[in-house]
Amino acid sequence: MRLWPAREAEASPTVTAIRSPEGIEAERVVAAARERYGVMLSAGVSELTQQILRIGHMGPTAHPTYAVLALLALGGALRGLGARIDLAAGVDAAMKVADSAAAG
Repeated sequence: MRLWPAREAEASPTVTAIRSPEGIEAERVVAAARERYGVMLSAGVSELTQQILRIGHMGPTAHPTYAVLALLALGGALRGLGARIDLAAGVDAAMKVADSAAAG
């Protein structure tokens, strides 16, 4: 999976946007994450509605552990829709970031 936009200088500090895998509409992923795991993700807007998945990290969800939970729900939803996802690798990478944020 790829971040969107690709350049960090253009990214938002309040949301992480990810391109949905080819052939899987973002709105289906959002619905599956909400239905299966009770986690709210968002699809893109306008022409990106079916291409972009968004994970918000503002207010109470600004803690790194919420990002890890969102990734778990995202990965589970994608797997349920037929995507080949290495969920363990994604969670491991997120935990490393969360650990470094907690350290300082």
